[in-house]
Amino acid sequence: MHRFLNWDLYVTVSRSGYCIVNGELIEVNNAISMVTKTLKNNGIAIIDEFQRLPQRFWDILVQFHPSGRLILSGSSFSIVNKVFNRGVLYLDYFYHLGLI
Repeated sequence: MHRFLNWDLYVTVSRSGYCIVNGELIEVNNAISMVTKTLKNNGIAIIDEFQRLPQRFWDILVQFHPSGRLILSGSSFSIVNKVFNRGVLYLDYFYHLGLI
């Protein structure tokens, strides 16, 4: 996704509880602030490994719909069940990609 999509902000949630933005480790709170700012400005923000993001941030992300475009990516199928079973996030599109 990093190479094949146009985006304004690309965030990867690491296993350590931090986020990687432009090669730097950033606290999750700061990364989510960057995402919300991008969405407010009608930009495109990608959050990779979304399943690692603590659920307390999900409600923050929902507040900015329909401003901008938020793309969530994850490698875990359990996140799909969490999101759709609770109706936590409104998603315009959902794509499943197998192993590439």
